[in-house]
Amino acid sequence: MHIGTLTATALLATAALGSGATLVHSWDFDSALPNVPDSVGGADGTGGANVVPTAGQVGPGAYFEKGDGGGFDADGYVDIAAPVDYSASGDFSFSYWVKLDADASTDARGIFDFSGDGGDGPQSLYIQNGGNAGRMAFRVDGSGATNLVAFADVSALEDGDWFHVAGVFDYNGAGSADLDVYINGAPAANASSSFTPATWSTDQYIGAFNVNGVAANRGLGGGIDEFQIYSDLLTPAEISALAAVPEPSSGALALAAVAGLALRRRRNR
Repeated sequence: MHIGTLTATALLATAALGSGATLVHSWDFDSALPNVPDSVGGADGTGGANVVPTAGQVGPGAYFEKGDGGGFDADGYVDIAAPVDYSASGDFSFSYWVKLDADASTDARGIFDFSGDGGDGPQSLYIQNGGNAGRMAFRVDGSGATNLVAFADVSALEDGDWFHVAGVFDYNGAGSADLDVYINGAPAANASSSFTPATWSTDQYIGAFNVNGVAANRGLGGGIDEFQIYSDLLTPAEISALAAVPEPSSGALALAAVAGLALRRRRNR
């Protein structure tokens, strides 16, 4: 189900983080491109020429055009200038809105890559062909040759409309981990493995996916909005709240939501 838009402040205020998870990075795409500031953690990004404004699910968003050949190049993604790394702390969560063009593309579509060349850190792409056709891969790399990949079927959501994705990585500190993916607030995929988290690469991108330096068919060709990283684990209830964008019943409701966000941000800084 696709639901109406609301301001970014009101959306974030709907998620009461009772689990201990803290919002540590937020790229909301509300600023004029190419500037993509991190409004919480200071890891600002810069968009290339093929990253253009679009109407987001929550206020403004960004549309990531494919360049010639759909390749991975500096024009087609947001480059995070001050890299972030939560491998040492173990647990973390991602939350974002994404839309996929209804163009029957056969290209793999990069959503984000915090692993440099696909080897160290979390990453995600939508795979439109091959054995995983129509599925979204959400992957977290471990040290050595290990990695966790959860595949969620999102083929029905390739319709040019927004949907919400959350990835929750739970490392138990004893050499094993779980990765859960939620689509529109509902559990969609899970993976578990013996595991030690890898240090995240210093090459980090939103809106693209790089594979061993090969610049081919990795552009998104879609939109991203409200891209966030949380320390620790978001609960299912918190994910449902982030995925639900209710229409305000009155101006007073929207004003109260904004006030709630301001209080939360002061506490989190």
